[in-house]
Amino acid sequence: MHLNVTFSTVNCTCMLSVCIIALELNNAVVTGDAVEYCQQEKFTARCDQPNEVVLMESARYGRMAIGRCVRQDLGYVGCTVDALPTLDAHCSGQPGGCELSIMDPTLRSLKPCPMDVTWHLEAAFTCVPGK
Repeated sequence: MHLNVTFSTVNCTCMLSVCIIALELNNAVVTGDAVEYCQQEKFTARCDQPNEVVLMESARYGRMAIGRCVRQDLGYVGCTVDALPTLDAHCSGQPGGCELSIMDPTLRSLKPCPMDVTWHLEAAFTCVPGK
């Protein structure tokens, strides 16, 4: 099973059901099975095979930790909300995959942190056989 993950404008194909690698590529970081998407980026989930659909595995939205998307604490690191229901509704079961801006109003309505700090998304998905 192949998995495509888009890092801004670069695609990466993994030979596992979930990308389990640690790398930095075109400003996107993959750690374990979750990819970090910064505020100005888009989350994209696509499967290689035409008979596969996206299945969301995890999604957190907010300021999870200091890293690529959050450079300073500003007193709000750790504010987070489970965004899996939102991404599951938008992406899971979609044969063509999905794309969602990190600034999408649906995600922003989750309001994990004060409005005056940036928020980002950590998400993981796999591809499974579809009907």
